Amino acid sequence: MLRLEYNSMQNDTRYFGATVGRVANRFTLNGTTYKLDANEEGTNTLHGGTRGFSQRVWKVKKHEKTEATPCLTLTYHSADGEEGFPGDVVSLVSYALVSPYKLVIQMKAKALNKDGPNAEGYGTPYDFLAPKTVKSQIKNLPNDIKGYDINYVMNDVKGQTLKAVAEIKCPRSGRVMKLWSNAPGVQFYTGNSIGDAKGKGGYNYNDFGILCLETQGFPDAVNHPNFPSTIIYPGKNYEHVMKFEFSFLTLEIIKSYAGKHHNSSEKYNLFWNTCTSNIVCQQP
Repeated sequence: MLRLEYNSMQNDTRYFGATVGRVANRFTLNGTTYKLDANEEGTNTLHGGTRGFSQRVWKVKKHEKTEATPCLTLTYHSADGEEGFPGDVVSLVSYALVSPYKLVIQMKAKALNKDGPNAEGYGTPYDFLAPKTVKSQIKNLPNDIKGYDINYVMNDVKGQTLKAVAEIKCPRSGRVMKLWSNAPGVQFYTGNSIGDAKGKGGYNYNDFGILCLETQGFPDAVNHPNFPSTIIYPGKNYEHVMKFEFSFLTLEIIKSYAGKHHNSSEKYNLFWNTCTSNIVCQQP
């Protein structure tokens, strides 16, 4: 189930469910160096700066209220120089429930004048090619690494067609989520620095209380010509698509899990202990 986890998105610093942009870090483009707003510990640009796309008011371009396939399309004009980024960029994002258990998110952007970065919307413990619980892998990370916050490279980095990205299964709740995207990478993040966030209905979100799969271009791609380009050129459009499909495990699997854990006094973290992750990427 997808839901808005806050009663209000104002002053949100954790980016739950946010569309973020444009990109991060200092970069040089066409011989000009641009210094962006360093909103993360004064050294890095995170999710587009202090007032990135998730902190802006978007206009409703289209709202289809059909019961079977509701769809909402929003648009935003990012001005030249906003948060340090060059060029005027018009971005559009649509959310469409194409069936009761399938959500498609489509992002598009167009540079109006200057070239500029696009709108992102990011046998080892990093090996999730076969299904494994997050707990079984995260405990094997190096001691100086708190949790997962890493970009995985998809098998087909140049293709623009939808491809399988990941599958998440949770026997405790019985939920399954499959993700497809046309992006070349996916950022896998385990909520390492959530802190103590109060969500909707008084629910507390703590460190490692969530699991994020953020399809994206490669981090720092603007500074690496050998990476898939994240630059939008005037006259060429940018498109980023994600499809989420939800289903349920069989009743037998859920009962089996419940039978093994019904006497346990341990407070299970939904993802930390029980969630099985499978990421379809290149060999780590």
